Amino acid sequence: MSTLDPSTISSHMLIGTNGNAFAIIAKVTQIMNECGCPKVHIDEYQQKAFAGDYNHLLTISCNILDNIEDFMEVIQ
Repeated sequence: MSTLDPSTISSHMLIGTNGNAFAIIAKVTQIMNECGCPKVHIDEYQQKAFAGDYNHLLTISCNILDNIEDFMEVIQ
């Protein structure tokens, strides 16, 4: 069960997070889990986040958070 409303999620949720790459990945992963994102999307995010430099990590992380509803599991 999700505890966060995906429509309220944005990259602004990273404000105040330690700037360490692992801390950012952990925060985004936590948010994705709390929104109910499927593990396959979380794993894909983590793989992409680790695949580049620090700027790439920030871009991927902000993009995920700003578009979190696109990664939600469709329940019918």
